[in-house]
Amino acid sequence: MWIFSTLGFFSIVRKTHPAAPGRPVQIRARRVDDLRNLARAASLSGDEAEPIVTPSADYCARLAVSDASLARVMAALTATLAYANFKSAIHALPDQADKSSSLSDIWEVMYAYQTRTKARRRG
Repeated sequence: MWIFSTLGFFSIVRKTHPAAPGRPVQIRARRVDDLRNLARAASLSGDEAEPIVTPSADYCARLAVSDASLARVMAALTATLAYANFKSAIHALPDQADKSSSLSDIWEVMYAYQTRTKARRRG
């Protein structure tokens, strides 16, 4: 699952990392600081709060967490919903503003997808 939030961009998968057996969920990110934001907001502690840095991987960093910690992460993400316009909120955050252009690109790609699928549904 991909999640774009005011804490960062995350890819969450059910996949055990070799360095973290017993923690079946990986929360992956393109920036280590995004994971630190998330760990802090979700009150993660110990090894679950420490990013595993993998510079050569498709996601340069990840947290390995339990299902219970994932529930805390999702609650923390929900608590960040304090804006009426996501892209504007990102642009206003110094540690996230550099993603504004990329988020606009993603918005455009998904809007084009919506337009194509609407046309198919009508036909």
